[in-house]
Amino acid sequence: MKTPAPISLTLKRLATGRITSLSLVNECLTAIAAPHGEGQRVFTRVVPDAVRTAALDADAAINKKSVPLAGLPISIKDLIDVAGQPTPAGSVVLANSAPKISDAVIVQRLRSAGAVIVGRTNMTEFAYSALGINPHYGTPRNLYDRATGRIPGGSSSGAAISVTDGMAHAAIGSDTGGSIRIPAALCGLAGFKPTARRVPISGVLPLSPSLDSLGPIAPTVACCALLDSVLSGEEPQPLAALDLTSLHLAVLQGFVLDGLESPVSGAFAATLALLASRGARLIDVHFPSLNKIPEVNAKGGLIAAESYAWHRHLLENHSAEYDPRVLARILRGSEQSAADYIEVLHARQQIIADAGLTFAEYDAILLPTVPRIAPPIAELEASDQAYFDANAAMLRNASIFNFLDGCALSVPCHLPGEAPVGLMIAGLAGQDKKILRIGSAIESALAAAGRAVHGLASTAVVCIASLLMLGAFAPTAFGQQDSQQSARQIEHQGSLCVRVAAAAIARWPDGHIAPKNASVSWGFELGIVLAGFSATFGATGNQRYLDYIQHAVDRFVTPDGSLRTYDPHAYSLNDILIGRQLLLLYKATNEEKYRRAADTLYQQLLTQPRTLSGGYWHAQATPNLLLLDDEYMFAPFLAEYAVTFHSSNGVAERDLAAAASQFKLLDQHARDPKTGLLYHGWDESRTRPWVDKDTGDSATLWARGMGWYLMALVDTLPNYPQTDPNRDALLAILQRTAAAVIRAQDPGSGLWYQVLGKPGLQGNYFESSSAMMFTYALAKGVRKGYLPSGYRANAERAWRAIVDRFVNVSSSGEVMITGTVTRVSLGASPEDDGAYNYYLHAPVVSDDPKGVGAFLLAAAEMIAGEKTGPQPR
Repeated sequence: MKTPAPISLTLKRLATGRITSLSLVNECLTAIAAPHGEGQRVFTRVVPDAVRTAALDADAAINKKSVPLAGLPISIKDLIDVAGQPTPAGSVVLANSAPKISDAVIVQRLRSAGAVIVGRTNMTEFAYSALGINPHYGTPRNLYDRATGRIPGGSSSGAAISVTDGMAHAAIGSDTGGSIRIPAALCGLAGFKPTARRVPISGVLPLSPSLDSLGPIAPTVACCALLDSVLSGEEPQPLAALDLTSLHLAVLQGFVLDGLESPVSGAFAATLALLASRGARLIDVHFPSLNKIPEVNAKGGLIAAESYAWHRHLLENHSAEYDPRVLARILRGSEQSAADYIEVLHARQQIIADAGLTFAEYDAILLPTVPRIAPPIAELEASDQAYFDANAAMLRNASIFNFLDGCALSVPCHLPGEAPVGLMIAGLAGQDKKILRIGSAIESALAAAGRAVHGLASTAVVCIASLLMLGAFAPTAFGQQDSQQSARQIEHQGSLCVRVAAAAIARWPDGHIAPKNASVSWGFELGIVLAGFSATFGATGNQRYLDYIQHAVDRFVTPDGSLRTYDPHAYSLNDILIGRQLLLLYKATNEEKYRRAADTLYQQLLTQPRTLSGGYWHAQATPNLLLLDDEYMFAPFLAEYAVTFHSSNGVAERDLAAAASQFKLLDQHARDPKTGLLYHGWDESRTRPWVDKDTGDSATLWARGMGWYLMALVDTLPNYPQTDPNRDALLAILQRTAAAVIRAQDPGSGLWYQVLGKPGLQGNYFESSSAMMFTYALAKGVRKGYLPSGYRANAERAWRAIVDRFVNVSSSGEVMITGTVTRVSLGASPEDDGAYNYYLHAPVVSDDPKGVGAFLLAAAEMIAGEKTGPQPR
């Protein structure tokens, strides 16, 4: 289960034929129908056959006419009219009311824009609560802490969960006092309440016509902007880039900052510090009329009066069928006189005028969307006092901008793994486009700083250039931050993973791993970086990382599948590593060019020079030499290629045997009987001057060589079925190799020396890339059930040491991976003799591709292990 990608990416794939609307709709319907999912509580009505028919129609129309939402699955709130269906608005009172004759105006606009309406989403009955609790149809559980069962926020409760759970790619809700922004904030999504008059409410069951507005809940601000343009009948336009240094932002003071729970206050303060560091000018602003708003609404305000006027005749015969907590609030309207109502209208106009004067000089107004994180459903269901206290708290900040007739956006600003927290970015009436632009710029800054990744909100569809602005700040007070934040302070694996990935994209925006003025080339250093991004994509589900892989690979793969800069006559096993990304892209896109490119690498392996015992030479230039590194370069690719394309014709067994054979040869000939570790290289011919003439082994147990080998084992094994005769042999090799690596782990630091087996020898040091590789392999081996569960503790101890020793955060917020040995190339030239000093004198650098790629692999695997735990072997 994962939140859909930003709409722009989905629409691009639809337009290019990589996916179809029908496939998206089927995914949504599968999520809705999942037996242990939230579908029954999220949707009040879904008609699968009609939805599939609409998707087929959308697929037929794609590329025939230009529409902004062609084929996109969207959910709509249960108070919006759909022709042929009743409009219950989350009630049982209207569940069997007469079907509507026509669609609401916004449904007409969505259909005209090519959207496919998946179904009607659950809501607080008649939209009269900010919590999302519904005693009639159930309460959808927030994706955050689903085991506890926390509220989704309301009243557009099902709308938000339909997006977080992949049941729709965006949702349309209504917002009278925050009913879009509150669930967006509590669920880690973007939500936009437009200036009310911009979007017609014709065909929408009202709560308070003076305050009602309609808007989107979606993964990103850009998604909201696109949907807002459709709902308002405007021509969609890309959000223009906006420089934060040009902004004057009012930080609203007063009761909006009272009683903030610590996750909210911490995220809000950190966000303000981040924006200040980016050059935005933040000014604390007191709005003199702010305290008048609760006073004016003391008798229930416009919502109570207008909702009672609509419901009073229905209540005469059906009051017993209402949610008692909703009924109590509606009945407050019966206590108001006409004079009370008119006084509220007049007071509102005066306060709106005051707001115009107070905020005229500011570009936007900032405040927390809600003061609390999502509370448990059970606590609120059990107590009226808890229910009404929580409801008042949730409405307090958001409802201000309905009363002021403004526009407001909520964007997530929390760290990965933390409870979702929303930042509200608000403006006066008519400032909608400006607020969306500002929100997009703020979202980009949050994304670059590793915040708000839940629900993909921080991918922000902003171009890679926005990721150049990286920052990490430890807030001490509003507008202040420490000069530097340690890696330990951002030690959440998800946050560090995102930060290092963002830094890598910024450093190598198009996969250009070579020095700035050097030509790019197909090779293993780019391969290990992309392997790290592939693991990060797998652990986070963030489409941005797959897009980066595709962008980098497409520099080399021509439309006909040829590979630029690749030399097949070199027979270098280093050139095979990126082949795994070709397989990933082929599976993700079904583009034939990736398969043809993978075929080229597979053909190299079929003709690769071999030793007499059948081992693959490292390269044409190094006859009879087998390196530990080579296992990671080719074996996982060969095994995955075999089961992907040859699973039914017997060739797969041959290829799997070939991959296993190399592991067995090295295990047999390169293993040191004393330590159980493997020497870096084995020369079967024993002709090289630096090899042991009896064994053919090189002289040194090199840590990164062991790292490559151990990673290769855990990445190759998943391709072997239980019935394959080589599987048990590979498992045994992995288990004895991992045990040897555990024994070599330094008991004090939790790390590994550059040269293994010689911990006390002068000049030996702890090296970063090998520690990251071991961490990845041990953690993955445990998660896959290949290794004892106790090895997870060894991986975690190493991870903590890596974070403390090898991850540096500069005062400007840049994250660097240090302590990586760079060029080691056994046997390539006479000086590459594999002696002890050779490994010690190799340069040690920061942000080496091998270190960055290995870090991303380790970080992603630590995330994956925490999510899933060990799997049966």
